[in-house]
Amino acid sequence: MRELRTLRLFIIGGFTFLAGAFGFDLVAVYLGNSFGFQSAVHIILDFLEDLFEMVRTIIFVHELLLYIDSELKWIRVRFVE
Repeated sequence: MRELRTLRLFIIGGFTFLAGAFGFDLVAVYLGNSFGFQSAVHIILDFLEDLFEMVRTIIFVHELLLYIDSELKWIRVRFVE
């Protein structure tokens, strides 16, 4: 069960990376060439591309920490203020 959840989150992370890197980037460049790179459409798509890449990184780091916690018992991960 745990392995299925891990695999699912890695796939979601990979999909968000591909969607952000290729999907939004290609559309943003095409619309940037058509309407200008300072247009609102290009700026919004550029923001969405960066957002997808950040979400992918958060998902990956979260899942990696959960994996370390469940599989590598000799390593302790603790966050202190």
